[in-house]
Amino acid sequence: MKKLLICRQESDGAYALASCAEKHGFCVQLCFGSADAERLLSCFMPDLAVFDAVLPDGDGLELLERWAGRTAARFICLTPFVNDFVLLSCKAYGAEYVLPQSMNAEMVMRRIMQIDAGAVDYIQPSADGETRLSEAAARLLGSIGMQHGRLGFRYARCALLEMALCSSRPICDIYAEIARKYGTKGYCVERSIRSAVEDVWTKGNLQAINEMFGYSVKEEKGKPTNREFLYVLYEKLMFEYPELVRHIIH
Repeated sequence: MKKLLICRQESDGAYALASCAEKHGFCVQLCFGSADAERLLSCFMPDLAVFDAVLPDGDGLELLERWAGRTAARFICLTPFVNDFVLLSCKAYGAEYVLPQSMNAEMVMRRIMQIDAGAVDYIQPSADGETRLSEAAARLLGSIGMQHGRLGFRYARCALLEMALCSSRPICDIYAEIARKYGTKGYCVERSIRSAVEDVWTKGNLQAINEMFGYSVKEEKGKPTNREFLYVLYEKLMFEYPELVRHIIH
């Protein structure tokens, strides 16, 4: 009997999906937060796990990042909206499939059955210039050791895309724009990037950091400022992917 873990923030949808799954012969475990999900991933060892991208006690993507490589479970993410950025993020963190949260239980169960049977491939997002540049920025940040699960990673990637639109734009304006998109404050964006940079400088890929920043940051200052950090990465993106940056601008 296949085992299915359902982790959702809304109980009605969770119970409806559990009922459908049991009718299709699945052994089901329910939970409503990331802490319980981690416990069940460890002891229940499901074949498939369905979870909301946003959970009451944490970020579903962080849960996915921690567990995608540690368990044989195949992960299906339910999200309030599906776009290229969401698809890329979920795929990068290890999701097998991404479904709209608005789908009813029967429709979700149909997809689960198809995925379990291997009849559904992951839907690839469109490879437009902004998507490809976002992927390139993510690879660049990852190459120096910045962790994907950190808010600073997401904000730094977003900042690089904003800089592609206008490289002369003041960093404080970029923080404000990112804050607007994520529903936070500009100083929170600045602080998250700063924290991620500090983490890279203590635990990151020293060789890659040296190659990229060795001649750009004054030795006596140590770590770069956020502005220095972002502009070095932006210049590298400009050099390696000029056609993508031109596509974003035009």
